[in-house]
Parts: sequence; structure tokens; C-alpha cells
Amino acid sequence: MAKFTIFERRHDFSSFEGLASRFQEYNADPLYGKFGRRYYPTLLGKAYVDTSFLVQMDDTPILLAESDVSNDVLARYGLPIRVLDSTLSLGDRERGEAFRCLFRQFDKIAVEFGATSLIIDDFDSKAVVSCLGLEAIARKGRMDSNLRGLCDLRLTEPEIRKSVRESYKSLINWGQRNIELRYVTLDSQDRELFDLFQKLHLSASGGSTRNAQSWDAMFEAICDGDGELSIGFLDGCCVTATLVVDGLSNSFYASAAYDRTRFDKPLSHWPVYNAIMRSKGRGLHIFDFGVLWMDYAADVKHYNVDRFKRGFTTSLAPYITWTCSFSK
Repeated sequence: MAKFTIFERRHDFSSFEGLASRFQEYNADPLYGKFGRRYYPTLLGKAYVDTSFLVQMDDTPILLAESDVSNDVLARYGLPIRVLDSTLSLGDRERGEAFRCLFRQFDKIAVEFGATSLIIDDFDSKAVVSCLGLEAIARKGRMDSNLRGLCDLRLTEPEIRKSVRESYKSLINWGQRNIELRYVTLDSQDRELFDLFQKLHLSASGGSTRNAQSWDAMFEAICDGDGELSIGFLDGCCVTATLVVDGLSNSFYASAAYDRTRFDKPLSHWPVYNAIMRSKGRGLHIFDFGVLWMDYAADVKHYNVDRFKRGFTTSLAPYITWTCSFSK
């Protein structure tokens, strides 16, 4: 009979990294991979306790859950946990036991660190509920449906442009004629240009929302080739900034800032479209706009921002997030 065990990162970091790297997807996602491990701990600081672990079957890693506890929630950087799964070749009984082992470890972490709830993504509950979903249901989990906005970079440039919302096309053309874009990249590591992003973000947000270490982490990620930043100038003034983070095959639309005093001009359309095409040029397959807010009544501003993003997508990908409470 198969033996299932837990291996935790905090007990042997080096060995854990070696085992985790066996998962092809370990550094695939822009937010949950290399960039996330560099960036988010600088934001969370002392509130961050890494509780990542592997589920092993007969000493072979088959499930990977990168997780942490912050503000009494077991998640990943405040985002839902995403489990890497290599159990598909196993039988139903063994897969079921692997996921029960996964959730039992979540229970242990909750007891040790005082977590009151768990949030976890489920990309496999489609025609039928996944093993992960069945365990969440067994714990009376709440199911929320989500949509990710994606642009397929494997399409040709004319095909991508055709999919852009029709009303955006003249605005993209205006931006291309009037906004000068300069770039911070692996090959152009311009810290002074990057610092304009920080200044613009500070002005647009009305105050500091990130510490100095997090800005350093973003710049270092670009210098390592894990993304790029564009800065847009109108009439010689910095008016736009667009940060894109790269994984193995996906680019993620990570952050943007604009000079709100110049919103009489269409500042955003050309930088976003340009970022999409530059990601295609770097050989990425998908441009990911992340989770799109669909509840207009609950948050009109958030809805309108994400409606803007939807205008650049070629598809919307549904998935589930489970929220489970831990019993006291």
C-alpha cells in the first residue's frame, strides 16, 4: 500500500527546492513563480510565515502547495493557493488519498498558526468536480466562480488586433502617434527610468502603497529577464507606466499607473496593446490580465477597470475558488 508523507519547506529549504523543481509548472506562473517569491515577502514583512509543503507518495512528490499564513488566512501572498498536481497518472483511490493528505496538512497548519480560513483555486472542476473540490465540499467550503482574461499570443498580430474591442482601435492609433514609450528591460536596466514609475504610482495613488524593498524587487526581476516596464511620455512629461511580469510561457499585466490630470487623453490603450505585442515578441504564449471583476453592483470602479481589460482579451477562462473555514 502506498505511503503518503509531508515534506515542508521551512524544515529543509534546499532539499524542498530540489524536489519542487521536479514540477514543470514550478516557475511557470508569473505571480506564483520566481517573481512572486521575490516580491511578495517584501510587502508582507513579518506578517508572512511560509508554510509551503509537498505531499509525497513513497518519497516521490506528487502535490505541491505553496502557502503562508497572514491575517489569520491560509493562502499564498493573500491570493488563493494554487496546487501543482502530478497525480493524474494515479488511480482514483490514490488520488483521493493524496488530496485528503493535502487538506489534513492544511488543518495542521491552521492549528499551529491560528488560521481561521483557507482560500484555494480549483482549475480542474469542469465537467465533474475535481478531487480538490470534493475535499473542499467535505469541509463545507464555499464555491466562487471566476473568470481570467487572456490574450492568446500564439495568434498572428492581425488576429490579435481584430479581437480588440472596436472602439479601442482609434485610441490605440492615437497613442501610437502621440505617446513615446521607453523601456526598462534585461538589456536596458535604467534605474532612473524605473524610478519614474514609482513617482507616477505615488502621485496616482495619493500616497505610498509599497515599501522600498518591494520596488527594488520589481526592478531586480526586470534585470533578471522576468518582465519589463514601459514608461510613456506625452509632450515630454511622464504620463503612463505599464509593468508586465513573465513566467515560462505567460506574461502577466502586473501594474499600471497614469497621470490622472491628463485623462482628457486616451493614455492607457496604446501602452497596454504595446505590452501585449512585446510579450508576443519575447516568445510568450499567453498575456494574462488576471481575475476579472464581474459584479457591477458591488464595485462599479473595479468593474469598469476590468471591463477595460476585457477589451483586449481573446478568451475568458472560468475556474473556481474555494473558501473553507477551520473548525475550532
